[in-house]
Amino acid sequence: MTLPKTKQHEQAHELKTRYLSQVAAVQNDNRLTPEGKRSKLAKLHANTVQQLSKLKRERDAALTTRRADLERQLFGLPATAPTSDTVSYRDALDRVTRAAEAKDDKAMHQLYDNAKLTGDSILTKAILGHAYRSGSADLVNRYLNEPGNEALDQKGVELWQLMRGDDGAGDQMTNATNDWVFEADKPAEIRAYSESIIQQMAATAE
Repeated sequence: MTLPKTKQHEQAHELKTRYLSQVAAVQNDNRLTPEGKRSKLAKLHANTVQQLSKLKRERDAALTTRRADLERQLFGLPATAPTSDTVSYRDALDRVTRAAEAKDDKAMHQLYDNAKLTGDSILTKAILGHAYRSGSADLVNRYLNEPGNEALDQKGVELWQLMRGDDGAGDQMTNATNDWVFEADKPAEIRAYSESIIQQMAATAE
């Protein structure tokens, strides 16, 4: 499953399409001198970079909110949980932490088996949270494939991709393949200039 694109991705794609069209129009305008073209292209590039950066920040905020929501649904406690559940969850987290410190996958799987055997849903949630944070795909898949958890499969995969990326190796929010749409290539006429110089050129452009 590929992580659904956000509305910011769509907006960035539309913005870049317009940008490329505007760049071509400036480059093909024979009325402009080379200096005039560089000036207009610098302003166009700087404005586009600014807008894309804003969209990327909005995208990051949206994904952060979505990730937190999915974490609560999959292995968090509801806001209305009684104090006894909160205490039990804290104890469960301690047990999971001790098992994790042993760096023994078998011990973690055994703890999961015990939780399922005793119907300890709170301990199961604590183990699942650790599995997501540590990148333990085996434990995550065990949970999502358990009878009765089928409805959580799509949410579980989405959360995995938000936390680990499509290949499970890193954070989806910093995945370069997911961010390219928020970058604007420099036109050839100003490619040799740094972004700070381009911003200065844009500030003095008509």
